[in-house]
Amino acid sequence: MMETDPTEKTDKPKTSGSVKIEWNWDFDDLRYEMKSIKAGDREYTLGEEGRFRLKGRCRRCWGGLIGKGGAEHIPTAIRCRVCGILLEGSDAREEYQRMSDQNTWNTLNMALGFPLKYRDDATFVTKIFPHIDRQSEEDLRKRVSVGASKGTKKCWLTRSSFPTGSAGFLFLQARALMSGVERLPRELSVARFPDFDMHDDGSATVYLSKEELSEHSTTSEYEMMKRLGSTMTIAMMSAFACELAMKAIRLTRMDEARKSHDLWQLYRDLPPDSRERIEEDFPEVDSVLKSARHTFDKWRYFEANVGGRGMGAMIDTDRAFALAKAARVLLDEAEMVGLGYSVKVEATRKVTKIGDRQNVHIKHHLSTTGSEAPPR
Repeated sequence: MMETDPTEKTDKPKTSGSVKIEWNWDFDDLRYEMKSIKAGDREYTLGEEGRFRLKGRCRRCWGGLIGKGGAEHIPTAIRCRVCGILLEGSDAREEYQRMSDQNTWNTLNMALGFPLKYRDDATFVTKIFPHIDRQSEEDLRKRVSVGASKGTKKCWLTRSSFPTGSAGFLFLQARALMSGVERLPRELSVARFPDFDMHDDGSATVYLSKEELSEHSTTSEYEMMKRLGSTMTIAMMSAFACELAMKAIRLTRMDEARKSHDLWQLYRDLPPDSRERIEEDFPEVDSVLKSARHTFDKWRYFEANVGGRGMGAMIDTDRAFALAKAARVLLDEAEMVGLGYSVKVEATRKVTKIGDRQNVHIKHHLSTTGSEAPPR
């Protein structure tokens, strides 16, 4: 597969003594309220359905969006945080207008109980997180207590070992894994395609950096192993995040989850309405999880009987990125059904003097909580 990744990881302005914030839009922090909506000659009153949150998403990888914009609230650039797709100028403004128009129609679809639709040619979309009536904490505790009283169930995770709020920790773990995946280089192929220029006579000039020539005696193998490791890590961690997210969804909705690593089986266990929303965002998710169902179950060990097949699957970049997209869509659904968490950081500092020198020792303490607020 040719390497055509548009990722641009460095946007830091070159300033001295100051910080300049250029990407001043966060498309994960949008709120929306619409009392009514017109469609043709009819006007629909939305009520609670007209209050919701929006998050910008990239159709390619389902990554979050950031943007640049002025006081007129029209972006001058939009970029995906994950894969780096970038639209600027008139392209960004036109895409933002198309996103807004699509969001209006999806608001109507949501109010009427129809599936949400995204444009086939969309680069970016807005994901709707509607207002949902939630179970109270007291009702949830009672429900979980009833589930826990039923005891354990062979081959299933139950509320006897997952008390109230604990599904939120699975959500937190999956979110943390995918945040780590986003920091990995997005290599579109295991073998590096060098930069080159083709000439009219059919010859080519290949460009190699001096680092590539001097970094290691077997640079090509060294570079390939780094790319292999990056791709395998993306595939493994994304598969595990998919598993955690689906178990969290199933626990908070139905108080039990299958004790399995089989991604496709876990997906088929999800409530029908959750699967419907997931497939609206990622229509191919069923086939992706089915084809990669054993990624964390069998292929992680490279046993002799699946070694070649498992290795080939683990270094398939298309499969790895599809799993990562599936994980991000599943995390959105986990948030939709009311899973949450909080992470607090406290720090202590100790300064000691040794002659003219000062040693500063800073220790951080993390405390986490999980939460659940499933629909009524």
